[in-house]
Amino acid sequence: MSCLDVVSFDLVSNFHPGIALDLDLDSGPGIALDLDLDSGPGIALDLDLDSGPGIALDLDLDSGPGIALDLDLVSGPGIALDLNLDSGPGIALDRDLDSGPGIALDLNLDSGPGIALDLDLDSGPGIALDLKSIPVPVLLSI
Repeated sequence: MSCLDVVSFDLVSNFHPGIALDLDLDSGPGIALDLDLDSGPGIALDLDLDSGPGIALDLDLDSGPGIALDLDLVSGPGIALDLNLDSGPGIALDRDLDSGPGIALDLNLDSGPGIALDLDLDSGPGIALDLKSIPVPVLLSI
């Protein structure tokens, strides 16, 4: 399975500085995604994309009361997640990590409109990372 090994970058937007995203989609143990998007302390997103059982997603993305979401993104029918990560209305994250075509991650991390991250996590070739709206230094290790 050809997939994105590591994506590591810092986002500077209207959120708290020092936002870091680390992805490890290879098989084996470990946390696949560790993401802190809110202005307060703590980890916002903890995601395990490895094969096998267990909780895949646990997140608290806003600065208000804790939004918690537990998902199993391993095998099974289409799993989809819609989130609002910015301070205004609209969908910031649309995620379907199930096997099959058309797997995409859309993130809107700034306080205005626009897509900040477009990531294709589908199996096979053609992993695409498209960053808009925010200048982001990106390290890709494939």
